[in-house]
Amino acid sequence: MAWFNRPKAEAPKQRPGRSVDNLRSFSLGKKESPFSFSFKPEVDIDRAREQARKVRRESLIAKGLLRRLTDNVINTGLTWESSPLWDMIPDAPENDEARQKFTTNAENYWKLYAGSTEADIKGKFTFRQLQRQIFQMGEAEGEVFLILRYISDPNRISNVAIQKIENDQVATDYDTDYVSEVNARGGWLDKGIEYDSTGREVAVWLRESLGDDPVRIPYFGNSGRRFVIHYSHNSFNMSHGLSSLCNMVYELAKLAEYDENELEATVANALWMGVIEADKDVKSRKSGANFRPAGVSPSPTHEEPAYTPGVDSVKIDGKALIMNTLNPGWSFKGFQPTRPNQNYEKFVEAFETRICGYFGMPLSVYKQKFQSSYSAARTEILFFWNSVMVYRDDMISGFLAPYHEAVFSEWVKAGVLKCPGFGTPIISKAWLYGSWTGISRPVVDPVKEANAVEKRLKLGHTTGEREAKTHNGSDFAENINRLSFENPKLAEVNKHLDPAQYSAPDDEDDSDNDQEEE
Repeated sequence: MAWFNRPKAEAPKQRPGRSVDNLRSFSLGKKESPFSFSFKPEVDIDRAREQARKVRRESLIAKGLLRRLTDNVINTGLTWESSPLWDMIPDAPENDEARQKFTTNAENYWKLYAGSTEADIKGKFTFRQLQRQIFQMGEAEGEVFLILRYISDPNRISNVAIQKIENDQVATDYDTDYVSEVNARGGWLDKGIEYDSTGREVAVWLRESLGDDPVRIPYFGNSGRRFVIHYSHNSFNMSHGLSSLCNMVYELAKLAEYDENELEATVANALWMGVIEADKDVKSRKSGANFRPAGVSPSPTHEEPAYTPGVDSVKIDGKALIMNTLNPGWSFKGFQPTRPNQNYEKFVEAFETRICGYFGMPLSVYKQKFQSSYSAARTEILFFWNSVMVYRDDMISGFLAPYHEAVFSEWVKAGVLKCPGFGTPIISKAWLYGSWTGISRPVVDPVKEANAVEKRLKLGHTTGEREAKTHNGSDFAENINRLSFENPKLAEVNKHLDPAQYSAPDDEDDSDNDQEEE
């Protein structure tokens, strides 16, 4: 049961290099790094990861938290809305019609690609499904290593695909030759990740299987193509990410054990259990001896009287109690059931509240059970949505934006998208500029929320496109096109309806009804 122990970080160790006391300035000397005097806590990543995996397999609370978090943060996937910074692009289209045409084409290409299975190297999952998998794996494992593969196939929408790598494939031990090679470039290796002299991740070392020699895969190739994405949003001052579950391994493991014990105790108490008690004057029957109740003397011939006793035990067959007539002086005493424990739910809920608090999630959202007032329920959802936006921001900066840039760059190289000046850092970022939107927060009162959207649109605080995406993931332009076809037909049908049957009662009838009610 050693894995129940809470993972603890060792005392911070100073990385070899200059002493902080002797540091005179922050300027870099020869082959010196600003990280050479930084402090870095050492954590047993492999042990912590295994603890998180085990508790995730065995704890329904852990599974429920990850599922609820994924459903709210990612849901059916985050979608990209193109908004290039036209003023920063020298040869950008000048008229609004041409600009709108570009953004529409760019979004449509991405929409088709995200809806297909091309993003998966195995061709099994869509990009929206991959988003859910990567986010959940990032929370459960602490990090995700993704290899970008470039496939030469003219029938594909994009030549970029994702290959997910198991975290255990990241090499953690190397030969001296490998370390010397990295050191010669001015960098260092730390648990399978290679850093340059400034502390920036530049490559990852992978093994195909245990015992194989590690293979170095650079984050970027000489042409600027990206080959590796290391998604890890909680690895500040650490080489690897740490699972969110690591901070509550002990609690989740014990609660899982408590659940199991309570369930078994409840099932056992559901059976008829008891003991047979005998009066103090009744002699016990011993093995190999004839039974003679107390007070009965043996006959002169030393033979026992003609007496047939009942069974002296209670047998349980499945869930049925079998009990024959007991012997004189014997009685059956059943156990009083003590399960289910009346305090069980409150006890578990107390820990669930603390665990949910770590994730920034109200207990009502986790349990999907709102029993408070409208104002209280709405407040809980609003505060939770602050956490959702933070999770989304980490997902966007850590995975979605880098991957979208890789796909977008390939479209520009292939001439699918015309982006003058693309390749220059600033101009490229101006073309790539946009926003990622996901499904909107749950609505307690749909009518009030619809009225609020209408006011935001009038004030210019939002757009119809963004509201359509956040509401149900639909496309605003497509909605308009469909409505332009449906509305005339609906108006034609409504024109033939008899308006009299929908007219309101006159005032006289209303007064009569009021008098009758009084």
